[in-house]
Amino acid sequence: MRVNVFIYARFNSSRLPGKVLFKIGNETVLGICINKLKTIPNLNLIVATSDKQTDDPIAKWCDTIGVHHFRGDLQDVAERTIQCINDYPCDVFFRVNADSPFLQPFLFRKALAIISKNQRIDVVSNVYKRSFPYGIAVELINTQTYLKYVGDFNASEREHITSYFYRNDSIFNIVNIEYEHNYSQLRWVLDTPEDWARLNELHTIYPDLYNLHLEQLIRIQKFN
Repeated sequence: MRVNVFIYARFNSSRLPGKVLFKIGNETVLGICINKLKTIPNLNLIVATSDKQTDDPIAKWCDTIGVHHFRGDLQDVAERTIQCINDYPCDVFFRVNADSPFLQPFLFRKALAIISKNQRIDVVSNVYKRSFPYGIAVELINTQTYLKYVGDFNASEREHITSYFYRNDSIFNIVNIEYEHNYSQLRWVLDTPEDWARLNELHTIYPDLYNLHLEQLIRIQKFN
């Protein structure tokens, strides 16, 4: 089974521009994501950014460290994904946001184990029905299913490419990974200047913050 990871990155985020290349210690936010994903065997990692000049820094960063990247339409993420699939064929692909430094490799391994046993599954996700903290997500999509239905996506769904499947869940085989407790009210996300300030403060207390396991992150947030 050919497995791609499409890491969606843009430089001109409206709330926190340039965040994917912000430095945490000696590594960028995007670099932290990639290093975590590299711990999972047999994944093809592709940074999917736009062809706009504003995203040149992301493309140059990828060239510098030797990571595959693809440049396509800024707004039409669905079309960018189709083009990624054409250039990097796969049977299934993960959708990853580049501003997710707290992604948990164990969730990716679990999603792969699920779909490996039944390749008729359309989507494996932990955000279809949320129980994990916001910012800790996994979404694995069957490529054949995606290509069959992408033409039906509306404008919003073409930007958020998995929402179509969740809104039409009655016709898809979706497996939702649920946590033992509901922590969907917690936030481990880099979205605003306030998030960045808070995470920098926590990073001074916990130098290994971005490599901690989910349970450790939950304990930290309960007491900070």
